[in-house]
Amino acid sequence: MTSRKLFIVPLALSFCLVLQAQAQYERAQPAEPTAWTTFIGQQLAESLESPLADIRVGALENITALAREFGDEIDLKPVVPVLVDVFANDPDERCRLAAAAGLHAIGDDDGFFRMRRHIVSQESKRVQHVALAALMDKYGPDTFEGDEQMGRIAQSVLDYYDSVRLAAPVIATTN
Repeated sequence: MTSRKLFIVPLALSFCLVLQAQAQYERAQPAEPTAWTTFIGQQLAESLESPLADIRVGALENITALAREFGDEIDLKPVVPVLVDVFANDPDERCRLAAAAGLHAIGDDDGFFRMRRHIVSQESKRVQHVALAALMDKYGPDTFEGDEQMGRIAQSVLDYYDSVRLAAPVIATTN
């Protein structure tokens, strides 16, 4: 009976070690991407082709939220050219603003470069300022060094923010 126990104990220990090794192996393996993370960029790009501005704005807000929440876990590269096109050409200012925010959230260098080329042609100062702020946030204060036209627009952003003064809130008191 003793020899049987001596045989069972090492067998049980080796079985436990095999289970532990298997669990460590499974944890070390990267998870397979789910279907929604694989195709989300393509689906959002299709939504941006909608003739309805509200649908485009919703898709743009989703892009920004997904890029900030999931970062590198999802592939939003397919949507970058569409975002640049929306930023450059969409007739709705809300869409252009949301496209700039989406490009900022994704952080794609090519997208930033292409957005930069369209800043000067933006009629809306608000859209220009948001795009400039995104570029300065990404590349720092010397983003427009050597580019006189962009430097003037960037200076207008800085002048605006220097001119804004926030007053302390007034707290109502009851007597």
